[in-house]
Order: sequence, then structure tokens, then C-alpha cells
Amino acid sequence: MFLDVHRFNFEWNILEWFYNIGTKFGDFFFFFVSEFGATIGILVIMTIIYWCIDKEKGEKIAFVSFFGLILNGVLKGLFIAKRPFQYENKAYLRKLDGKVLSDSASGTSFPSGHSQGSATLYTSIFKYFKKKWIRIVCICLIILVPISRLYLGVHFPIDIIVGSLIGVLTSILLSILINKFYHKKYLIYIISFCLFIPFALFSNKGSLDNLGMSKDFYKSIGVMAGCILGVFLEAKYVNFEIAKSKKLNIIRYFSGIVVMLIIYLGVHFINHIDFIRERHILLYISYFITHAFIAVSAIALVPLLFKKLPFLKEDK
Repeated sequence: MFLDVHRFNFEWNILEWFYNIGTKFGDFFFFFVSEFGATIGILVIMTIIYWCIDKEKGEKIAFVSFFGLILNGVLKGLFIAKRPFQYENKAYLRKLDGKVLSDSASGTSFPSGHSQGSATLYTSIFKYFKKKWIRIVCICLIILVPISRLYLGVHFPIDIIVGSLIGVLTSILLSILINKFYHKKYLIYIISFCLFIPFALFSNKGSLDNLGMSKDFYKSIGVMAGCILGVFLEAKYVNFEIAKSKKLNIIRYFSGIVVMLIIYLGVHFINHIDFIRERHILLYISYFITHAFIAVSAIALVPLLFKKLPFLKEDK
């Protein structure tokens, strides 16, 4: 069952205010903004950095971001709190019904995953890239993504405040750690991954009726495992270089996205096989393995294609 989490009157007042100012344009705008804090949005931005801008920075940002996503999954599993629209007579607060646009509000409420994920990612980008316009965009997204979750009626103010603070702190502390000990990065990656293994023993079967980790936790920890393996395989067997040609980088990026889309559809099919879905332990193992494969593909397989396929290779 849900934990009995007290909600302050000012939180309800803020949500009511956002509900009252809602418009069709606002629904579309804040849906779009919210996607910059969703898992897919985070992956798109990280692959742009890793494939096309700076491989080392992309690797560091990916590690920090996925650590943050797993941490959020752990916290959500420990604090199983209702979302605003799950309270009695408050369903109207939810702006999107999922028929046309989805608000991605499938888990518990505290802390906000979108807020924490966006704060972690964009704080990391802010630290690693010095261009003024990039930093301005990062600051805007760190602020706007949490606001979008309030506007859409899927989180309380405390959820987004705590999520954002955890995200910023996670990014700052882990960035310092990885920069100082990058020569021992595999040790840091493995230790960080092992910290979360005990939590993998507790599952709530993807529902909200038991204390434990949800399916998103197993997906995230699978992605992190895949990142660690992918970084090792890329360094040992691929060792690709960012193309000097902007045109080639664009071709590489869209080719890589096509490959990742095909892999994602395959993963989606596997995870929806009845035999797997009917056995929740097997399903969670499947989430872990398939999402680890997605990460390995993004970090090692796609860059291998950059080196092997003639139209993706850069002339020496």
C-alpha cells in the first residue's frame, strides 16, 4: 500500500493554480518540455554528445546520469507516495490522458524522476561545456522540466524540489569523483553499480501495493551495467573517433538512431511476450538484460558501425 505521506496545503494550492491556467497550447508546450527530463530525451541528448561531440565527456555524463536514474528508482521504492491525481476527487488535476500525449507518470510520486534526471544531466552538461548558450539552455531546462511536472498535475512541489536538489548534488559530487579518479574509472563504475545490487532483491511486481523496486529500477540498473560493459568493449575493440565533418556527424547520428530504434523495438517485443510477462521475476530479469543490451549497443555497437560501414567512415 502507499505510505501515508502528508501533503501541505500550499502544495495543493500551487497545483490548483496550474490547473486553472491550463490551455491546449500549455499542454503541448509542457509535454514537450517534460520530455527533456524523460528517459528517451536523456538518451537522445547523451548520444548526441557521445557520438558526435566529445566521447570522454559523453561517457562521464552518461555514468552520472544513469547513477542518478537508479538512485531515483531506489528512492521511489522506499517512499511509495501517491501522485496528486491519485488522491480522492483529484483526478482532474492530470492534464494528459495518454490518448494523444502521455505524461509518463507510471510510477510513484516522490521524488520526481523527471526533475531529478534533468537536474543530473543538465548540471553535468553545464559543468563540462563552457559555451554561454549551452549553459543558459541547461539552466532553463533544470527549471522548466520540474515546472512542467507541476503543470501536468503529476507531481507535488516537494517532489520536484527534492528531486532537483538530489539531481544537482549527485551531478556535482560524482563529477568531482570521476574527474579525479578517471584513471580508475572501471573500479568506480563497478563499485557504484554494486551499491545498488541489494535493492534489486526487492521488487513490487511493477505495482504500487508493496514496498520495493519498480520495473523502472531494473531498466535503469540494466542500462548502467550495459554502460560499464560497453565502455570496456569500446575501448578494447572499437576505439572510434568523433568525425571532424559536421555533415558526417549528422549522417552518423541519424544512422545510429535508426539502429537504436530497431533494437528498441526488438527489446519491446521481447518484454511483451506472454510467457515472460506472466512471470514477474523473469520479466524483471528481461528488463535488466534487454536494457543492458540497449546501452552496450549505444556505446560500442553503433560506434563500431561508424568504423566499419563505408558511408559512416571518415576519410583519413
